[in-house]
Amino acid sequence: MISCKITKAGRNPYGEVLSAVLTVAGLTRPARFSDDSAVLLIKDEALPPRHSIEIDIDQGESELPSKVSSLALPFFTDYDLTGEGPDKIPANGSVLLLALFEDISLVLSKEQFSVKGVEVYRRIGILKLLEEYMLMYGLTLWQGKLSRLFKIFLDSCRNAEGL
Repeated sequence: MISCKITKAGRNPYGEVLSAVLTVAGLTRPARFSDDSAVLLIKDEALPPRHSIEIDIDQGESELPSKVSSLALPFFTDYDLTGEGPDKIPANGSVLLLALFEDISLVLSKEQFSVKGVEVYRRIGILKLLEEYMLMYGLTLWQGKLSRLFKIFLDSCRNAEGL
C-alpha cells in the first residue's frame, strides 16, 4: 500500500469505516464476471452472496491440457452484483484480481473515472483459490504478472473530489 485516506463513523479505530481510498501497487490479472452459480461448491444461506469469475489460462501457467483456455472460479461478493443499478456487473464484464497472497485476491471493478491519471477501482468481492484447484490444475495465478499502480475506493466513496 502506498497511501490511504479513511473516514471513520466514530472514534473507535476498529469501528465502521464510512469511506476509504487506498493507493496501491500490486500484482493483478484480468478476469470476467460470471453470474453462473452452477460452479459453486458451497450453498449456505449464512454465507455472503457468491458468483464466479473466469480467468484465461496462458501457456506455461498451468498443467492443464492446452485445449483448456479458461477456468471458472467461485468468489464471495460484497453485495448483490446482478441487481439493477450502478453496482450491476454485466455477464462477462471485466474485473481485476489483486493479489493479497498466493491463494487470496480482491476482486475489483473499474470505475468510470480516474484520479490524477491513476485508474480507480472498487472492491466487489474476495477470491479464495481452493487448494484443490491449485493441486488439480497445477494453477499459478501470479507467475509472470507485473505490478501496477491504482486506487481502490470503498463502495460508498463515489466522490473523488479532493483525493
